[in-house]
Amino acid sequence: ARAQSAPSGGIGRPLKVSKEEIIGLLTALEVWASRDHEADLRDAIRRTDHVVNEVDGLPGVRAERWFPDHLGRPYPTAFIHLDPAHGKNPKHVIESLLEGEPAIAVMGHTEPNVVRVDVRILTDDQSEQVVCRLRTVLA
Repeated sequence: ARAQSAPSGGIGRPLKVSKEEIIGLLTALEVWASRDHEADLRDAIRRTDHVVNEVDGLPGVRAERWFPDHLGRPYPTAFIHLDPAHGKNPKHVIESLLEGEPAIAVMGHTEPNVVRVDVRILTDDQSEQVVCRLRTVLA
């Protein structure tokens, strides 16, 4: 006990939670509890479906919405299947989107030639930016 007391401060001092952190956590919980989660999910599905509808059918591209996602999480996710015979490469798509302005991060998948796109937390305008850039990169 003496080794943990003043003046050395001990190992517990860095783990002390500040009043600001407590208020931040309580505020975050209140905001989360007051949200309309069903409306949030409907909006996320609508945005994801928009991505799918806008890129599905481009040459060498097949898109679909998975809900739940591939791990069973309740997230709507766009899965974009790329046909290498049409010169489509997931690595190129991911890098091209990241290098653009604004940088857009999408995910690969363990299945080759698949790019995953998650727009559930974006605004409609941000989601539309993703769609436009995807269409440009995939064209």
